[in-house]
Parts: sequence; C-alpha cells; structure tokens
Amino acid sequence: MKIKDLSPDEQPREKMIRSGASSLSNTELIAILLRTGSGEVNAIDIARALLKMSGGRLTSLSSLTVDQMRSSIFGIGEAKAITVAAAFELGRRFSLESFDGEGPLIKDSRSIYQMMRPHLLGVREEQCWAIGLDPGKGILFKEMVSKGSAVSTTLNERKIVQISLERNAFGVIVVHNHPSGNPHPSPDDIEKTRKLASLLRSVDITLVDHVVVSDRSYFSFMDELISMEEC
Repeated sequence: MKIKDLSPDEQPREKMIRSGASSLSNTELIAILLRTGSGEVNAIDIARALLKMSGGRLTSLSSLTVDQMRSSIFGIGEAKAITVAAAFELGRRFSLESFDGEGPLIKDSRSIYQMMRPHLLGVREEQCWAIGLDPGKGILFKEMVSKGSAVSTTLNERKIVQISLERNAFGVIVVHNHPSGNPHPSPDDIEKTRKLASLLRSVDITLVDHVVVSDRSYFSFMDELISMEEC
C-alpha cells in the first residue's frame, strides 16, 4: 500500500505538520527521509526494514555504510542511503555544537564522556583521542591521534606527547572507545596507560585521566582509583 492511500493520521508528513516531529516514531521519521517507496513496498516498510536490520537501535543504524544499506534492504538505492547517512552525520555535528556552547572546562569524567560520546557513538572501529588541558582544566585541543580495528588500536604515546608539548598542555586526557560495548580496560589498555603516564611525567605533563567509552557507558581510570602516579 502506498503512503498516500493511508489515512491522514498514518501519513508521516501530515502527522508531523499537525503534531510536530516529536510525535513521530523512529520509523516515521526515517520514512520522511526516504520520501518514496519502491515497487510494492512504501517508505514506511523500508524504514521498518532498516530498523529491524539494526536491532531497533539508531546507534547501530548510524554505523551502517551506504553500501551496506543498499545491498541489504530492498528499495534502498544510493540516493536514499546517502540521505539517511547524511541525517545521522548532521545529528552528530549538532550534538558536538551543542556541547561546545556549554563551556570549555573539564569538570569530571562524566563531562569527558558527554563531550566525546557524539564523536564515538556508533563508531565500529577503535579510535584514540587526546584532550589537552591548561592549568585551569580548560580545553586547549581535542584531536584523534589513532584508529584501528573493531578490537584494537594503538595509543600512539609518542604522538600524544609531541602534540601536548607543541600546544603547551599542562595536562592530558586520553579517550578511546570499545565498539564491543564493554568499556572495562583490557590488560593491554592498562599497560599502555602506564607507559603514556611515564612518558608525560618525563616532560612535566600530567596524565589526568584515561576514559574508555562505549555507546552506553564508560570507564574512568581516575574514578576507579587506578592512580595515574602508579601507572
């Protein structure tokens, strides 16, 4: 059945005009992005198939590539897949812009997680980021220093030390993600943190924290009392 053959209460665009975007389900919002169906399936059917493929989670859907959407879902061509991917990228940039307007200070591990989650939400490979701080815990820089596979990446200790010295950082926070969903650090994560802390101390820079994030939670070395001095 075509969307135009549905009752006005079931047509996503009309429902949005009448009641606002917040009244629509995820399926209906995606259907608006898709605009039209294909053959015997309408845009709502295609949107429903996309969400089913992603386990009903928008974070999983956001990680799909254009080719994955095209090859897995009937009715999605390149244009539709690009539109969906572009919508998620806009949402990610909106989240980053919203945070940047809230203030430049790092207050605790939660603020680190909130700042970095939009960068790493739905990312399927491990990435390592460095955040440089001034003496008042204001942010001097925020930069991705390495990325790897779905199960590992390198901390790239020497690059972190180099950019920290170049930007005159007083302290550094390291953040990396675990796409598996378990943010608990591995033995290798702990060993790399010890090495980085030692290298930074040798040039009078403090490793303030190392935060491991997943889509839904995070682990902070500082919060768990894994002393940076001991590392």
